[in-house]
Amino acid sequence: MIWFVLGGVLLAGLLWFLYRLAYADSARVVSRARTLGAAAAIIVGLGLALTGRIGLAVVLFGAAAGLLGFGGFGPFGQLGGNASGGAAGGMGGRPPQPGQMSRAEALEVLGLREGASADEIKQAHRKLLGKVHPDREGTTYLASKINEAKDVLLKK
Repeated sequence: MIWFVLGGVLLAGLLWFLYRLAYADSARVVSRARTLGAAAAIIVGLGLALTGRIGLAVVLFGAAAGLLGFGGFGPFGQLGGNASGGAAGGMGGRPPQPGQMSRAEALEVLGLREGASADEIKQAHRKLLGKVHPDREGTTYLASKINEAKDVLLKK
């Protein structure tokens, strides 16, 4: 008898969860799923580290860092980056603010000097974007900054 009650409670809880999930904000659901996944990876990684399986623990810590939006394993090997889960800023960091980049900052982002030609700007843009594009483990934040730098320099 107790199993029927327990089964009924679990079924009701599952149905409630699915109902809430169906009407939830998708960005919020994704953000919570990433956080819970990272927490699970960290807990399992700690358990593996304590049992001497350091290699697997490092892999799980790397997965947790990726879920939390740290780009430490990305093309630039830096911490920070995109973790917000929102469309504007990719997976993190703050979303890009259009119209705030100065010409000097745009030159610095693309690694150019004052007086660079349009072809040099386009070539530097293409080269950098190939390294930080979100499809190549880059971030949408960095890609948007590179695009913004090109637009500022070409005055689009």
